[in-house]
Amino acid sequence: MIRFHSLSLMESITKCYLGKLNDEFNKCVLYQDQLVIIKNGRENVFPLEEGLTFQFDHKKWMLPLISGGILGSLTLVAIFKGLYYPWYSLFSLIIASILLFIGVEGSHVLIVKAGSVAINFPIRSDSQDIIKFIAWVKEKLSPT
Repeated sequence: MIRFHSLSLMESITKCYLGKLNDEFNKCVLYQDQLVIIKNGRENVFPLEEGLTFQFDHKKWMLPLISGGILGSLTLVAIFKGLYYPWYSLFSLIIASILLFIGVEGSHVLIVKAGSVAINFPIRSDSQDIIKFIAWVKEKLSPT
């Protein structure tokens, strides 16, 4: 994998932000011979000659989903065993419901596959800007 130490010295062809506009810590930048995806300030460099594939998907968040299920179940068991404290039980059930909702809601991800390696990049949503950017990169990568 080719990695340039100072990307600021290279001329970028185009860039697309993954979330908010002008967010320099979450963006995709296309250079002449590589694609750089910066997520939360961490760079991932993909040389363009590796058969890159892109895919948008929706992933559920497992940690809130599992913890909400466990917390809700334990609260209900405590209520049925007679350990009923109204405010604690109500608070616990509300927190469990919120965690379950967050887990089921999940987030959109951009999946970049380079060879046998697939890396997921959570994005705010698969907006038209990101979809157009990925389509443009795919067009640039296709042999003419």
